[in-house]
Amino acid sequence: MPTYQKLITCMAPSKTFNLAGMMISNIMIRDKELRNIWLERHYNFDNPLSVAAAQGAYEKGEPWVKELCAYLDKNFEFTKEYLKEHLPKAKMEISEATYLAWVDLKCLF
Repeated sequence: MPTYQKLITCMAPSKTFNLAGMMISNIMIRDKELRNIWLERHYNFDNPLSVAAAQGAYEKGEPWVKELCAYLDKNFEFTKEYLKEHLPKAKMEISEATYLAWVDLKCLF
């Protein structure tokens, strides 16, 4: 666990669980003084439906995440093979941290 006291972690279930419409996120502030500043400056409204959706996603969503990752992995493999066949000069590496495929096409210009 990092010991840096001013570390702030922000995350949300929106992309992983397709819950963007729920407008909910998690902000973890370890330092009590920073947390108090945050709480003084930001209005916190917890929509009960959003809280329930996020809780359900985090507690019961592991099968969804596993299926999603497998699906995305297949899409990446398909994209890489397609580029290899149709645009062999294009460069693409499969990322471990995004669902976006970054393709380097500068060799085509």
